[in-house]
Amino acid sequence: MDQFLSAAKARSTREFIEQIEEHRGVLCQLVVADKHGDVGYVVAGNVPPISDEAMAKAHVGIKGVAFNVLDGSQTRNSFRGQNQRPLQASKSFYPNIVSRGIIHNTNNSYKYSEFGQQQSDYPSVFGQHKQQRTLAAARLDYDPRLIMSYKRMQEISSSGKVSAKQALEVVFDNRNYAAETFLDWILTLEPSDCTTSVKRAFQVLASWDRRNNADSRGALLFHQLWGKLVRAKLVKVAGFGDPEVDSQISITPSSQKEILAAVEQSVTELEQLGFALDSEWGSVLYQTADNHRIAMHGGSYEQGILNGEMPAELTRDGFATFCLVLPICS
Repeated sequence: MDQFLSAAKARSTREFIEQIEEHRGVLCQLVVADKHGDVGYVVAGNVPPISDEAMAKAHVGIKGVAFNVLDGSQTRNSFRGQNQRPLQASKSFYPNIVSRGIIHNTNNSYKYSEFGQQQSDYPSVFGQHKQQRTLAAARLDYDPRLIMSYKRMQEISSSGKVSAKQALEVVFDNRNYAAETFLDWILTLEPSDCTTSVKRAFQVLASWDRRNNADSRGALLFHQLWGKLVRAKLVKVAGFGDPEVDSQISITPSSQKEILAAVEQSVTELEQLGFALDSEWGSVLYQTADNHRIAMHGGSYEQGILNGEMPAELTRDGFATFCLVLPICS
């Protein structure tokens, strides 16, 4: 509460950051802009002053477990002082940013939050961008939302000025990065001797607007397909989190067979669950109020959609649950 009240009284971006530093609260990332043209990024909560070396020593040591998962059963990993109070980092430990440009963040970290700039490395408690330890959200080997956000920042700032309307459009942006980047190539894989259902699937994907609007037809089929390609590790990026480096898809003969098999499997799944291949996205992604369905829009991290929804597994009634995650920009 102290943090909220003090930040609300701030009269500038720099003062806002100072108040957050004096009253740290919930651990989250905040962006701020003032009427003077300064924009900023600040981590709101308390972070233990743990170096990468200390974190590596405290790691649970299980293969495949993320770098920042620590063994809490060991007293030495409690990171407390002599009075058993949690250790607190100094202000200089935090990666704050103040800029006259654009701040954008897709729930990743400080590293590329200033558009067009790369921040110096801070300890990995704030995010991991080092080649040997890079991790992205949703178990990905790349960060498609960050790449898409960078592209959108390029587009809306091309005139030298970003309007409030443009910023709002980005926050609720349903453009599908994976489809915009790879679907044209995937469509070239349509075999001449495919089944009627698979041929129909390629037609649906070709006609899709490549967005995850509530009325988009094809988004459901692509959602089922793309998840399989990600799990098969067919998509990667060489830039280790750099938003200026586009992702790549494997184009080997073997991977092409995997992609076609994934298309067939996606078609079978939808047919077995009772969905038409061109079902509207909002017919499966929805909320219910007063016994009425409210069609939703947005899509998953895996596809690089800025209006982030993380749907659970598809059922006959649609996606049972989903998590809302929006990008932020100033």
